[in-house]
Amino acid sequence: MDRVTKERVWQFLNITEPKQARSRDFQKCVQGNARRDYRRSELKKQAHEYTETRRRWKDIHKSPSSVTESLSQDDLGIAGVALLPREGSWNRAASQWPEQDPGVSSTKQQATAGAGLIWTEEEIFEKEHARHLQDILHHSQTYLNVVVEPYISCPSGGRQDYYPLVNHFILAFAPSFLPVDKSLDQNPINSLWVSWSLASPVLSSAILACAAVHQDQLCGRKSSVQAVYYTGQTISLLNKALENLDMALSDSTIAAVALLIANE
Repeated sequence: MDRVTKERVWQFLNITEPKQARSRDFQKCVQGNARRDYRRSELKKQAHEYTETRRRWKDIHKSPSSVTESLSQDDLGIAGVALLPREGSWNRAASQWPEQDPGVSSTKQQATAGAGLIWTEEEIFEKEHARHLQDILHHSQTYLNVVVEPYISCPSGGRQDYYPLVNHFILAFAPSFLPVDKSLDQNPINSLWVSWSLASPVLSSAILACAAVHQDQLCGRKSSVQAVYYTGQTISLLNKALENLDMALSDSTIAAVALLIANE
């Protein structure tokens, strides 16, 4: 029987002989099972917190002021106020809204014949919010202080694991790969490479591959589907980039190669 002090998780094992409890292999087994159970409980807790945050974000559709009412300061982060649309952007968007017919729901409202489909209030808020969030990404220090719920606040047509992997790269991999003195304002990897990746598919794919591999290493598991997918995609994009001399010598391509080497 073993106990993890943080979560008070108990693990019961079958002991056939008294000396078995004193063996080194048995102690390693007990400790390994306890650590695994603790990691699972932490993942469940994070999943629950994520679900609650996502539910609150879905309720936001009337006005920006409802953000502060629906989310706590812990959810918004130190720079949580930066998640709100910039001053004036909401008013500009609101001026484009059509006058709502009392008999038509705002989520299904369409323009009169020949005028085409008009954006709903929810769609305008999401587009403004996504555009502002992309501006935040260019300043990595601000981005690090913001708790981002990516699937609602910054929708994308790509794979759903994109933003969690980018978050892991910024928050976990970059500080371990290049420790920076606290006197410096930003980590160079975050301030340069993450910004470059917005315009470089090969570097963007390399960042995702690196984050996926780093997650696997931390969890002590073999290559996951994410790691295999993004590593293969990065190698394919690198082969195409090396065919062009200008792209082969670009900073983003060199950074992508460095990240692939770091994964080995």
